[in-house]
Amino acid sequence: PELRSVLTGGSVGAGTGRRTIRVREWLVVGQIGLTAGLLFGATLLTRSFAELVRVPPGFSTRNTLTFSVELPRVADRDPREAGDFFEGLRSRLGSLPGALDATVASDLPFTIWNNYKGFRPLEMDAEREDVPSVESRTVAANYFDVMGIPLLSGRTFSSEDGYDGPLAFVVNRQMAEFLWPGEDPLGRQAEISLRREPATGTVVGVVADILDDGPRGEHEPRFYLSYEQDPKTWGSIILTSSVEALSLVQPARRAVGELNGRVPVTEVVTMEALVRESTFAERVLSGLAAAFGSLALLLAAVGIYGVMAYSVSERRREIGIRTALGAKRSEVTGLVMLRAFRMSLVGAFGGMALALAFGQVLASLLFGVTPRDPVSFLITFTVLGGVALLAAWVPAQQAGRVDPMVAMRAE
Repeated sequence: PELRSVLTGGSVGAGTGRRTIRVREWLVVGQIGLTAGLLFGATLLTRSFAELVRVPPGFSTRNTLTFSVELPRVADRDPREAGDFFEGLRSRLGSLPGALDATVASDLPFTIWNNYKGFRPLEMDAEREDVPSVESRTVAANYFDVMGIPLLSGRTFSSEDGYDGPLAFVVNRQMAEFLWPGEDPLGRQAEISLRREPATGTVVGVVADILDDGPRGEHEPRFYLSYEQDPKTWGSIILTSSVEALSLVQPARRAVGELNGRVPVTEVVTMEALVRESTFAERVLSGLAAAFGSLALLLAAVGIYGVMAYSVSERRREIGIRTALGAKRSEVTGLVMLRAFRMSLVGAFGGMALALAFGQVLASLLFGVTPRDPVSFLITFTVLGGVALLAAWVPAQQAGRVDPMVAMRAE
């Protein structure tokens, strides 16, 4: 009358063993649910980081060395001396073996240094107090070519834009759309403060936008001035090469020393490293999440393997009788795999709610993906299901190889 309990009862204490297995199975189900949440969070952060590093900065970074120099402070220095120094340094660096070209800028993108100037188009009422304060950058004439920033219209700086020549501006696309939406900015005039005096200049060119505050930043209005017209005593050197960028560090130091032995070379870094450092926090966070998610996945796999292996050992008599009565090896294996699949499925469904909660918690850290990203869901549960079935595969194969005569004789 109770054939099933007789077949599966196995041995004395089997009922307690079966209850223990049930408890362990539910613990593994909970573990799978927690793993699903952690794995989904790790997948979201990893995909977010991948999207972040794919954002084009708008300028070239390959084989580019950057460093900073600053002339010693001298009272009553003629500003043109600084311009001559940087022009001479640019020429020396560009002729180094392996170097392609060199340029100079008042500051580099992806750094904390920004300079803002009031920029008042002449058509704007001079009495207005809301004059736009726009980021400015002073650059050498060949800056846009060296950096790979496309010219959209007009021209960039040239020899015509000298210290005593008419003041020239190059603006980016955002600047043109900000001040003259739907209009041609070329030839427009504006007033700025130059060398502590009001100065009027003309827009001579429009260039493409670049990211200046990291890949999470936005394209901002910006205008450029020529180093010849707005000379600085400091500058960031940008040196492109056909060889490994860091191999030019010592030659560059010697070139600076030959020109002026009192000028130190500081903040030496490649442009690729500069861009990479801007995503340092995201890289660390995604790495930690991936490590914790992988550890949780490993523990879940061990839990599934342990429960299924113990279950098979406890059911050896039942499996032996099934085999003796004609059950095929594939049927016995499938029986164990089906049990593991059910545990994984229940745990995965329970983990979906936890995964959604993890997604909402991480929402402010994500870039380019949503907290309910379907691709991340698919990856998470595909990996989780695959690992769960793989962990159950070995116990299932052991069950399929049970010899019915040995199993029943052992009882």
